[in-house]
Amino acid sequence: MYAAPKIAPGQVLGPAAIVARALVVGAACGLASGALAGVPYWTTYSASVPMDWTKLAVVFFLFSLGTGACIGVGTAAGILMVDRLATRYRGAGSAFAGATIGGALVGTIPGAFGAAYFGGQNAPFMGTAVVAVLPFGGVLALSALVADIDRRAAGVRPRLLTLIAYAVLTLVPFVAAGVAFVAYVGDEGLLRAARGMLPSGSDRWMRGEEVTWSLAALGLAWGSVLGGALGAHVGATTALARLRNARAAAGSQI
Repeated sequence: MYAAPKIAPGQVLGPAAIVARALVVGAACGLASGALAGVPYWTTYSASVPMDWTKLAVVFFLFSLGTGACIGVGTAAGILMVDRLATRYRGAGSAFAGATIGGALVGTIPGAFGAAYFGGQNAPFMGTAVVAVLPFGGVLALSALVADIDRRAAGVRPRLLTLIAYAVLTLVPFVAAGVAFVAYVGDEGLLRAARGMLPSGSDRWMRGEEVTWSLAALGLAWGSVLGGALGAHVGATTALARLRNARAAAGSQI
C-alpha cells in the first residue's frame, strides 16, 4: 500500500510557518481569481462607462489580494484552532470544521468592504455568477495547497497531483450549488434583494452614508456565507488528504 514519504523532523512546519505559507498562497490564488473577474469586466465596460478605471483597478487588485490572503489565513488558522481544541479527536472532521469556521469568520471582512465600496460605484453589476461561482476557481488551487501545507506540518510529503484531484472532486457540489443559485436568483433577483435592504424611501441608490452601511451589512452576511463555503471546500480537500494518510499508515502497520 502507498505511504507518503516522511519529511525530516527539522523541516516539519510549525504554526507560524503554516499561517505564513497559507497567507502567501491565498494571496496568489486571490489574484488569479480576481483576474478572471476583473479583466473581462474591464474589457467590456472600460470604453463605454466613464469612471476612474485606474483607481478602480488598483482597489480591485488590492481587494483580490487581501480576500485571498484572508481565506488562506482563516482556513489554515481555523484548522490549527480546532485541531488544538479537538486534541486526540483531531483528523478529517477537525480539518473540515476548522476551515469552514475560519473561512466564515474572515469572509465577513472582504464581504463588507467589497459590497460597500464596489456596490457604491456608478458602474454595471459584475454579475451573480462572479460572486457565487467564480470564487471557487481561485479556491481550487488554494484547497490543494492548504492541504499540502497541512500534510507537511504533519511530517508527510504528499503528492500535489493527488491533492489537486481531491480538490477537483470536492469542488463539484459547491459549484453545482453556485450554479443553481445563479439560475434561480439571477442578476435582477440579487439586485432586487440588495435594494430591499437599503433604507426605504431613499432616492440615492448607491449613494450616501446610510446606504453604504446597508451595503456593508449585506456584504458582511454574504461574505460569511461565501467564506464558509470556500472554507468548507478547503476543509474537505484537507480532510481527504488526512484520511488517505491515516489509511496508508494503518495499512503499513499490518
